[in-house]
Amino acid sequence: MLLTSPYIILNLKTYETATGTNAVHLSHIAATVNARFHGTIAVCPPTPNLADIANNTDIPLIAQHIDPYAPGKHTGSVTAQSIAQYAIGTLINHSEKRLSFEDIQKNIDLCHKNNLLSVCIAKDSEEIKHLLPFKPDYVAFEIPELVGTGTSISQAEPEAITKDLQLVREHNPDLPFLCGAGVSTKDDVKAALDLGADGVVLASAFAKADNPQAFLEELISF
Repeated sequence: MLLTSPYIILNLKTYETATGTNAVHLSHIAATVNARFHGTIAVCPPTPNLADIANNTDIPLIAQHIDPYAPGKHTGSVTAQSIAQYAIGTLINHSEKRLSFEDIQKNIDLCHKNNLLSVCIAKDSEEIKHLLPFKPDYVAFEIPELVGTGTSISQAEPEAITKDLQLVREHNPDLPFLCGAGVSTKDDVKAALDLGADGVVLASAFAKADNPQAFLEELISF
């Protein structure tokens, strides 16, 4: 199952409200809303919950992280091959799981080999310039200082989005460009799309919402 634009990626991280049975519950909510909004939503659950959600919920899943290894002697690691039967892709280089450029390239190559979509996250223009030659499937721009603050990147620094979007479009006009960090309202999403972004990545606003379904329905109601 693939996504359609505009892309809404819900990262559950490892919040207490979004792990174990809570992760399954939130994924069912996302699936319900997703069915009404034409397949725009994907969920990034904690890795231990990937299989359970994949086998019981009709929602595209994106892993939160993979390690830059082929199967082998790598105790405790998460390989691309191990998540490929459950997820359509993986986040790479999230601000809370930073990687070297060498490992980013290895992970993107592993995604290509295992038919996974690579959602590669960058913190600024210089990082985007380094990532683009690796041929990620999506580029997401997040300012780390705004992550989890409730202050949206599309509202706080729209000029940065415009600059980085132009950089991506000049390299590949068909490469989807996403915004993350602080996205928490439908106005944040609309602002990002109005600036030219193809979608958003968000976490705590959904994972910690008092009424996640109402929040998600409101988020994409426009």
